[in-house]
Amino acid sequence: MLALLGSLTVPASLDARVGDTKSELERRLFDAGGIAYRNNEIRQARMDGMPYNNILSHLPGSVEVRVYFKTASGRRAVQSELNARNMPAGWELHVVYVNDRSVLEVYRRSQRMTEQERNELLAIQSGNSYWERIEDPEDSALNFTKQLADGRLRAREGGGNGTMLLIFDANMDRVMNQVIRENRAQSAPVSINGF
Repeated sequence: MLALLGSLTVPASLDARVGDTKSELERRLFDAGGIAYRNNEIRQARMDGMPYNNILSHLPGSVEVRVYFKTASGRRAVQSELNARNMPAGWELHVVYVNDRSVLEVYRRSQRMTEQERNELLAIQSGNSYWERIEDPEDSALNFTKQLADGRLRAREGGGNGTMLLIFDANMDRVMNQVIRENRAQSAPVSINGF
């Protein structure tokens, strides 16, 4: 288990975006007009209900979640556009960093994501591999529906209305699934004690 947890600090690939350091990712995003949510109350509100929340407490090492915003037009975003209730027209990028490396990225669109946008996001992450559809994942904390043929990354759509795409490190997903299952097995006798 320790070996699996330790491997989360190794980048998935030099070609992949998941696996980049925070400075690499932010340089690319900020150069394209994106900004980080700086207000903690607004950032926390934007994180509410996100699918990664159930794994955060199980991740090893130094864990940080950053939320970014980018306009769809490429115009430089400004902090005054951001609020807790509504996302302005454009994109949010939620990134979970473990030891300063991205292990999970959520691309969230203010309106339904087009098929072309979804395909481009998947292509950016694929490197020299390709995505395969997976019907019934067995070793997943995040219930992926696609996986790269080389096994590095997993993905799934979310948001119910086609507004979200999660892309994450496959090893992290397997480890989190195992940790969560072990925690549930250990807590089951305590939770039913007295029935």
